[in-house]
Amino acid sequence: MSASTALLPKTSKKDDHPIFLRVCHSPWISISQRVLVTARGLIAIYMTVVFAMLIYYDVEKAEHGWLIPFELPNIIYLLQVMYTWMTFVSLGYPI
Repeated sequence: MSASTALLPKTSKKDDHPIFLRVCHSPWISISQRVLVTARGLIAIYMTVVFAMLIYYDVEKAEHGWLIPFELPNIIYLLQVMYTWMTFVSLGYPI
């Protein structure tokens, strides 16, 4: 097997970077890391507000209010909101 196989340990650590730099690094020079993290936070806030609005609309318009949390579109959107918050919180500003 070659040395580039993902599951094998690397022999040299010279190309290894911290996870923060690997995931939260912009490929464009004009976008700094701080701007990228701020944009990710704004997207997480936006998705949370939209999720609250969708649930409120479903509660107001549906006859079966107690089934709303168990509908597939609501579960999927909740998982997407949770993922955006996890990526924003875990990749926030370095301490």
